[in-house]
Amino acid sequence: AGIRWETDPVAMSLTARNFSPTRIHYADGSIESLSPEYTINIRRNFELIGPAALYLQGQYLSAFDVVLPGAGIRIYTPSRLISLSLGYISERGNAGNYKSAITGGISLDLQGVNMHYAYLTTDYVDNQAQHKISMDLKF
Repeated sequence: AGIRWETDPVAMSLTARNFSPTRIHYADGSIESLSPEYTINIRRNFELIGPAALYLQGQYLSAFDVVLPGAGIRIYTPSRLISLSLGYISERGNAGNYKSAITGGISLDLQGVNMHYAYLTTDYVDNQAQHKISMDLKF
């Protein structure tokens, strides 16, 4: 669950996850129990020539008291209805280590209702990739 505040060119969000006790089994056999976690994300957008935008972001993870960097590019269709993105992120891996990953995604903007899909590789046992789907409403 979360809330997002956006004013061009800066966007900020606060999210909370792991409301109930959760255990994750990793490919290397380790098991991790997850506690409630709060994340603060700050993103700065830079408009490029044509239908593209560059973004830089920092993400603070309360559970680990760490800031993780990220960057990417988003390309819009002429109507700005659909956008494609490609990015680099740092994330917390198994056993508390940090790793970098390339992520890709697609977004659909329906005038206030936005739907997003993102794909990234991971080291979870069940899958070798994560698929993230989200929706946000703009008021």
